Amino acid sequence: MERKYFKDIGYKPFLFYIIFGVSGEDLEVSRKKHKVDELPEGLDIRTFTREAHGEWIDGWFTGTYGSVLKNADASLFEICQNADICTVLQGEIKNDATLDYMRNVIGIIQAFIDKGALGILDPQTITMYSPDQWTDRFFDKEVNAQNHVIILSSEENEGYWLHTRGMAEFGRPDIGISCVPEDKIHDYTQLINQMIYYGGQGVFFENDTRLHTSDGKTFVVHPEFVNDFDNDDYNNAYYNVTLIEDVIMEDKINSIKEIINSWDPIELFPMAPSNEYEYEIYEISKYIHTNKCIQRKELAEYIYDIFIKSFGDDVFLLKQSDCLIIADEILNLNA
Repeated sequence: MERKYFKDIGYKPFLFYIIFGVSGEDLEVSRKKHKVDELPEGLDIRTFTREAHGEWIDGWFTGTYGSVLKNADASLFEICQNADICTVLQGEIKNDATLDYMRNVIGIIQAFIDKGALGILDPQTITMYSPDQWTDRFFDKEVNAQNHVIILSSEENEGYWLHTRGMAEFGRPDIGISCVPEDKIHDYTQLINQMIYYGGQGVFFENDTRLHTSDGKTFVVHPEFVNDFDNDDYNNAYYNVTLIEDVIMEDKINSIKEIINSWDPIELFPMAPSNEYEYEIYEISKYIHTNKCIQRKELAEYIYDIFIKSFGDDVFLLKQSDCLIIADEILNLNA
């Protein structure tokens, strides 16, 4: 299973599942039936019994953690709590350039289900699945990080804190946005869901990123990477995401696109697609939005610089003075 945008960022997926009611001995795993072709390197399988490890097993069912699980499904909670044995799948996956490791782990757990598993706990997302829930949600389906990661909402003094748990399963940072107004929760949740999806596909967000909501709004977020695995909120590295630009209206971007495409400074049209200058158009739009009092000369210099950056001075042959008329046209959109 391909990770379209995979980049090796120096740390690997960490998986941790507890399967109640079965041991790891004599597990029958079928390549055809369970879609498993290997045990992912780095993954360990260990069996715990209540007789030998009762305190450890009971620890998952007590305190705040246990209360969360019980409130989610009291019946499943009781079934798993009373199990005399469980098997733990845990480890740091060595090869994560594709999502095959997750497909294999899902299939191995499915084999435990076929052996009689009572329930599956994902400690990283504080989520417990019945055998049927696991099969319906994960088995023999495309691996989508959105199905594995949860988004939590916590009320703060100035709004809400939206944050994820579970991105460690894909070797990517979790995501947090603070001070979210109540009327923005829906939009920001969509934003986080997109980051989850792309993270699952291997993206590491290093720069300001432009994302869209289903109702046509456009947001630019700034992901500040915090390389701290010891925090209690995520137990993982994370992004502190801040909104650096409110909604950029699509009609403004389209108007700037018409100006730039009509100018066509590299003479790409009609052979090139209409989005050929998409990066430059977006950067110009963002620059104007964040510099409300920009003057024509400054904008012309920025237009010149962004095209030099994109195409080089051996391809972009115009001068800064040639960009003045384009700067005037763009600024007149606000007139």
